[in-house]
Amino acid sequence: MMGIDGVCDNKKVSTPISSDNFVPILPANVVAFFDIDNILSYDINSFNEINTLLGVYDGTIFGDTDNLDDPNVTPTAGNHSYGTDTATERKFWKGAGRVANHNIKINSSINLTNWSAKYVFKHESNVGMAYLRMLGTRNYYFELVTNRLSEIWFYDPTGGWWNNTGASIPNDGKFHDLDWTYNNSPRELNIYLNGDNIYSSTSKGRSLVSNGWWWVQGSEDNRNHNQPLNKFILYDRELTQAEIASNLVTV
Repeated sequence: MMGIDGVCDNKKVSTPISSDNFVPILPANVVAFFDIDNILSYDINSFNEINTLLGVYDGTIFGDTDNLDDPNVTPTAGNHSYGTDTATERKFWKGAGRVANHNIKINSSINLTNWSAKYVFKHESNVGMAYLRMLGTRNYYFELVTNRLSEIWFYDPTGGWWNNTGASIPNDGKFHDLDWTYNNSPRELNIYLNGDNIYSSTSKGRSLVSNGWWWVQGSEDNRNHNQPLNKFILYDRELTQAEIASNLVTV
């Protein structure tokens, strides 16, 4: 990928520090880390690659993308945008409305028996789609979603299909930490909002398995997640609540 100085650098950084000085805990267990606060997450020439700062999974941004850090760029309705917005926040998001093949796709198989996924994002708009995909696998094996009101849901065909956790991302204009953890044996799915456990189940949740590709913002049917994303981290193990508390971004 191209660094900020235009020099090619294909190595993952061992201790990636973003503009907000965030460094993930347990770097050896990170399999993907996309950070909008760190320019090294992007190929600044093509704008369609999002590169992991730790681990192995790089992503491809499908759909036109506008770089808000370029003063010559005017955002186009319906396009992706990333960079610093008028509120001086760095984020990545998709314009309102469902457009096929607008997503972040990882062109690799994945098989994580136990896992944890962190999203730092916020509710910004009441977009016109019923479910906004946060993480999706092939053949609808398992999906993490919010709906248009930023209520937190997940899709599990082995555990009730669509599941409403009863919790929501606060609609307060601020970024929030949303952490999902799953342990396969004994089976347990937990969801944490800003470090607080807001949902727990011993009968729902699945290992992350997808043959060929998977999505960070999107799913099998090309739905998008329109709410602004600041960071995404995927671990190959279940994090404890204490570990999640030590890994918060928005404190």
